[in-house]
Amino acid sequence: MARGIALNLQIKELIILKYRSGIKQATIANQLNLADR
Repeated sequence: MARGIALNLQIKELIILKYRSGIKQATIANQLNLADR
C-alpha cells in the first residue's frame, strides 16, 4: 500500500516537471516570436 502511494507521488512529480518544462519551452517560443516582429 505505502509503495503504491510513493509510486503515485513520483508519477505526479514527473507530470508536474514535464508540465513546467513545457510551459518554459512555450514562453521561450513566445519570446522568440515577439522578437521576430
